[in-house]
Amino acid sequence: MEKSAFTLIELLVVIVIIGILATISVAQFNSYQEKARMAKLLAFASQVEKKLLAQSTLETKRELLHLNFDTDSGSTFLDQSGSGNNYSSVSATLESDSIDGSSQYLAFEDVSGMYKKFSTVPTNAFAVSMLVKPRRRMNGDPRSLLFYASDTGAGQTSLDFNYQERILFRVGATEDLIDFDSLRLDRWQHILAMYDGNTMSLYVDGSLTAANVIGDMGALFTTSSNFQIGYGSFEVDRYRLFSVGLDPSDL
Repeated sequence: MEKSAFTLIELLVVIVIIGILATISVAQFNSYQEKARMAKLLAFASQVEKKLLAQSTLETKRELLHLNFDTDSGSTFLDQSGSGNNYSSVSATLESDSIDGSSQYLAFEDVSGMYKKFSTVPTNAFAVSMLVKPRRRMNGDPRSLLFYASDTGAGQTSLDFNYQERILFRVGATEDLIDFDSLRLDRWQHILAMYDGNTMSLYVDGSLTAANVIGDMGALFTTSSNFQIGYGSFEVDRYRLFSVGLDPSDL
């Protein structure tokens, strides 16, 4: 009796099936990895925001801004912190299905940002925490603004990312922190930038990526300062601003 053997077509069918199964397995693995990454960074965000709230209470200060966009509609975005710092924009748009489990987030697409003057401002310390999803490189402008305060006491204070996908955190006129390789396009990430009156620190997805001891910079903001959110192409959610900061050793 002759031994049966696989024909070429049968071998090709087997190879195709194995390829399909491998593709499905890789996709599922990547999905599990992404869910695990998001769970980790959201846990860090919750932890650090609780610590910042506790520090605010300890120093008899308050959270200045909390935007989560879930209950917002139209062009007005309500401040959930109780400080009354509501924002409005006719160009940024609310979109659905934010990855942190909430129903809405705010999207900027090469549009001007939102501006607000606060009746109470941070003095010599602050922290800004947010979920960000950069959409693409800017075509005309080299950077996209996540946080910017004009007319500040110590010079420009800002947080942005540029066309090279680097994150730049600036306190005062010359004190910069640069993260060179943590930012990713089209992926939700958590960014935390803090200055506690002595040390400026930058966290991406729960990891400390840069820190620098710069000492006391004096008054950072005034009641004439315009606090800007947005400019460029990105999505943002869970945006919070505190009038206190933490040293990296406290996290």
